Amino acid sequence: MTALSGCKPSDSKWTVLRQARWFSGYWKCDEAKIAEVVANSKSFLVQLSAETASEYQRREIEKILAHWDDFSCQVVCHTKNGKRMVHLNFFPRWKAEKEYLTVMDGGFWFWRAEFDYDGNQFVDFTVNGYA
Repeated sequence: MTALSGCKPSDSKWTVLRQARWFSGYWKCDEAKIAEVVANSKSFLVQLSAETASEYQRREIEKILAHWDDFSCQVVCHTKNGKRMVHLNFFPRWKAEKEYLTVMDGGFWFWRAEFDYDGNQFVDFTVNGYA
């Protein structure tokens, strides 16, 4: 994977949450690897849009990429089915949240990606709908 510009620790655009509702099996994240995963989420979206995304996902990914520098990201390192996972929760940068942020609508401004840490690959993408 190639690190791309985006969320990185030097500009405080991402935060590791040590716990969050709906997650279990927390483990200590390697900060350098997490920085790489967060940055690589951009290339994941580009690839997803080109290869497998639905029409709705492609439209929303296009909007996300157009506003890439406007996002903050919460990171939750957890286990799922015995695998170490990294959950990325993206939202507008003006939202400073210290607890896991859950929003039910808001479209492309609120999206998530799941990364299989040991498999070294993204395995899921979800974007909110519109009310």
